[in-house]
Amino acid sequence: CKDCGKQFVFDNEVINRNYPIKQFKFEDDIWDLRALIPQLDKTDKITLSFIKIKQDWLKIIIKKHTQYLISIDNSVSHLFQYNRIFNNLSLFLDKNHIQEADWANRKNILQYISYRSTKVKTSTIVNELSSLKVFFELASINQWFDVPLGIIKREDFPKLKPATSNDIPTIVFDKINSNLDCLSDRIARAWMICYFCAMRISELRLCPIDCIKQDNKGQWSITFWRKKVIDFHTLPISRELAQVIQEQQQETKRINGHDYKYLFPDLHQAALADAINKLINQKDIRDDNGKLWHFTNHQLRDTRATYLFETGHEMAIVGKWLGHKRWTTTQKYVHVKDNTLREETAKVQAQLTNIRGESVTWESLPKTLQDNPAAHTIAIPEDHINTPIYGFCGLGLDKDCPHWKACYTCRSFVARKELLPDYIKIRDRLRDKQSVAEERGQTVQIDQFKQQADSLDVIVHSFGGN
Repeated sequence: CKDCGKQFVFDNEVINRNYPIKQFKFEDDIWDLRALIPQLDKTDKITLSFIKIKQDWLKIIIKKHTQYLISIDNSVSHLFQYNRIFNNLSLFLDKNHIQEADWANRKNILQYISYRSTKVKTSTIVNELSSLKVFFELASINQWFDVPLGIIKREDFPKLKPATSNDIPTIVFDKINSNLDCLSDRIARAWMICYFCAMRISELRLCPIDCIKQDNKGQWSITFWRKKVIDFHTLPISRELAQVIQEQQQETKRINGHDYKYLFPDLHQAALADAINKLINQKDIRDDNGKLWHFTNHQLRDTRATYLFETGHEMAIVGKWLGHKRWTTTQKYVHVKDNTLREETAKVQAQLTNIRGESVTWESLPKTLQDNPAAHTIAIPEDHINTPIYGFCGLGLDKDCPHWKACYTCRSFVARKELLPDYIKIRDRLRDKQSVAEERGQTVQIDQFKQQADSLDVIVHSFGGN
């Protein structure tokens, strides 16, 4: 803009939406998805191209596969994911002069894996092989072409290294936050919302304008659609963030009218990253090693997750905040910065014991507990049914829990000396409950309360308590 100096991204997909819908023809090499999928999200691309598929016989198969995916309501993102994979496959077949008659065989698959390994990272190869495996299975079921049994085997998949978080260093994060006034109000709000909610930029782009509400206690919450896992996600938010969102609502309504559906009109996928990196360059923002930081959108989500762990939240809470359905997904964020780890380690190394009263050495604990005590911390408050539980779980993160909420009778439970007053209080309360159960003749409850109280008795005495 010549008046204010702000930069804007020109999006051809937005412009193309104004064109009339092109009638679907199977033989066309560019399909207008609006003719096949009546309702597309505003962020979905509307044209799918098969121009890069060099082999006509392969192009026909791929088009049949695409039609099949559309018929089973597969997401548009999957269509384009397969499209990229097929483009690479076609290029490989062309370079190696592989013809229709013998292209689908084990030898070519192994050669393709070797070819792609020189060009992309391991996780990409795993994703491509997974997609191709499904493609070959569908091809066999639908008889699109002859597919040998087991053309892609389990052992073909390279082993993945455990995923790691890529959070923003504190020095960088603080400097960006202190310079948010140098950004446009729109981008600054996007930064704050994405960080607090650990929201992906794709989720922010689809966030409805009426995304927040206040309950009768005055607590604010935000609800937004998560396209990646196909569900709605609701989080509690602060009054300050609610005010930020309200300011964005007012601006959107003023510019786009009161009937506009989304909180951020036409927010480009790269708009936030481009603006933050421009700010980093202008303010010369560097990490602890003096290296100019490069920001990507997903770093905000990683940074928020790390912050939640470092401030004492349990894995279950962090997983819920991030909207994860499996704990293994949350596990990649289970790391803390060196200073936090040193402080935490100093606390827990004081003295530990198990339910048999035996001293537990730090070195005997699982590596994941040594590296990050917060990931193994148990802090279950009391409710009307369950006894409060505090300590460490000595099971590895890859093991299933055999005694859920019965930790005081579990061999893997690790008690901490600094929690001795809590253990005494809980034990005495359990003894009271045991007495009440004995008066009422509640045999099951008597045994339950007695076992837990006896274990806590051992723990308390091992720590020198009475």
